Amino acid sequence: MSMIRNLLLSAIAVFAMTSVFAQTNVFPAGDFEAGNLDVWGLKNPGAGIEITQESVNGGSYAAKLTASATSSNAWDLQLATPILTLVKGDLYRISFDIRSEGDAKGRISLGGADQFQNQYWPDFTTNNQWQTITYTQIYGADLEALGTTLELNFDLGYLPDMVYYLDNVKVEDMSGSGAGANIIPNGTFDSGIDGWAKWNGGDNALSLAGGANVYEGDSAMMVVNETGTPDQQWNTQIHTDFANGMSMDSTASYQLTFYIRSEAEGSARCSTSGDAAHYQSDVTTTTDWQKVTWNFVANGSETGLNFDLGAVAGTYYIDNVELKAVGTTGIADQKAPVISVYPNPASNVLYVKGLKTSSTLKIMSITGQVVRSVHVDGPVLKVDVSSLRNGLYVLTTDQHQQFKFTKN
Repeated sequence: MSMIRNLLLSAIAVFAMTSVFAQTNVFPAGDFEAGNLDVWGLKNPGAGIEITQESVNGGSYAAKLTASATSSNAWDLQLATPILTLVKGDLYRISFDIRSEGDAKGRISLGGADQFQNQYWPDFTTNNQWQTITYTQIYGADLEALGTTLELNFDLGYLPDMVYYLDNVKVEDMSGSGAGANIIPNGTFDSGIDGWAKWNGGDNALSLAGGANVYEGDSAMMVVNETGTPDQQWNTQIHTDFANGMSMDSTASYQLTFYIRSEAEGSARCSTSGDAAHYQSDVTTTTDWQKVTWNFVANGSETGLNFDLGAVAGTYYIDNVELKAVGTTGIADQKAPVISVYPNPASNVLYVKGLKTSSTLKIMSITGQVVRSVHVDGPVLKVDVSSLRNGLYVLTTDQHQQFKFTKN
């Protein structure tokens, strides 16, 4: 049974570590299991803010924050989340695990006064034991999102030389809107092309369009492919990470929709980034706006979306990009065959064990090009990879299982 302790206000609760909440966490990177602080903002680093394995509360990593010898203000030691995407009007719960090397205190502040009701939240106390600080109400008001973004600052600078450990930061949507929400952080482009980046292409590959080149709203994304390279769609590639650094649910199916047109007949496709990518079939584009829909089953490694427009030279306009979970696949309950791939890396021969006879195995380059299709004629498949160029490849089975291997 969770033990609840009142802090300065009854609205702030500290729960024992056995509490479990099955809500939609919009900040999965808050567990620090990436092993780095890349998505975090070190606003005031004090004597140091770093990733650590010295003291964690589940998992392998936590954040360690050390105040300077002259620290006295809350903001003298400050770690900030990235800008998180919220659903305006939804209710949220914010929680995190924290301990310190002595009796200390801290607080949460927000990056803007228009995110929740109050920008500066009441102090919480810490000691050398891990505890979970959970905010569900502030000054008697639920945490209702007043806007569509949130930045949390962990202000831990009250005491000089104090050391804190932070883990399992969660921002949970209590209203259920997180399921089925658009995980593309900027799909309308009405506020610019923030969040989108050119991964491949010419100097003028990515820009913002307006006027007649917009499907809806004020702006659209414009992509220019200067040179057509059939079967090398990735030569002009525009990328965005998913909202809040999240990955996809491996037991869910997803649907991508977007509107696209081009100044002459062209070709487009989308793909995902991550350890095992998905690749959409090529779509022919025209001077008229068309809605494109792509459905696929996630594998859990996907981290972002790409527009691959390198096949046909031309100028493309894209608007209203949405990517949402549309259902549970039941994959977790299916008994897919257990497949072994060895040796990895491979120089001449790769063995694949456990495949279903009469199925087909595809070998794809990391850019999505199918370099070989192999018919499976027995439980152990021997694949000659000696002619492949050195590099990373992906094996894909008929049951959508994917495995990476390296040719050296």
